[in-house]
Amino acid sequence: MNPVIEIYLNNLLKELDLGDLDDNAQKQLKADLNGELEDRINSRILTELGLDNLESFDKVLDENDPIKTQAYLKENISDYDQVIQSELVAFRSLYVA
Repeated sequence: MNPVIEIYLNNLLKELDLGDLDDNAQKQLKADLNGELEDRINSRILTELGLDNLESFDKVLDENDPIKTQAYLKENISDYDQVIQSELVAFRSLYVA
């Protein structure tokens, strides 16, 4: 799990105040939320990149280098940080009123 996402999810779970769940249930919930959040972010990234960039992005992903991947995304999505931030906010709004 991405360390930044893990911190985000830990904070979200604290905010939801699910203290009555046992450790296994909390771990499973966190894993489920992580999968859902990653899917949302990945979907948004692909939408923002557009069809023209998918082949070159796939080549970058094949290199399995997070630093190159991050650089590629920032280069090809002009407001990359804002895109990620908006997905985090939208995701949080699904669970916190």
